[in-house]
Amino acid sequence: MELILSKQAIKFVKKLAPKEQERIREKLASLLGSVEESGLIPSGELDIKTLEGEWKDCLRMLIGIAVLMLVKCIRVGAIRQFALRSVLHQIDNCYKVRILFTVDLEKDELQVYGIGFRGDIYKSSKIIYDHILRLT
Repeated sequence: MELILSKQAIKFVKKLAPKEQERIREKLASLLGSVEESGLIPSGELDIKTLEGEWKDCLRMLIGIAVLMLVKCIRVGAIRQFALRSVLHQIDNCYKVRILFTVDLEKDELQVYGIGFRGDIYKSSKIIYDHILRLT
């Protein structure tokens, strides 16, 4: 199966720290391997969800990238217990990278339209997604 990444996706990943880049590569490799092996998308295992509305034909995968930073802070004692809830809420809402993609088993390809943080990703990738829909 061929993995096709949009320019936006490549650009976003290049801006991340090396550990975060590797984490995204591992998740994409795991997704590709699962689809190639079974022809199924492992939704529970990789936190994948089918989108609705304008994105109804796409899937979204979440990847948390800030959890390691939180664990280091707790070990150092920099985060007090009363502030912990606030930090966990921020991580849950802001620091999960979203990957928007489709899988075409007939063409044997996984198309990644965008990679980014909540909010921005749906706006910036919509142009790419609409353009591809017009071509098909």
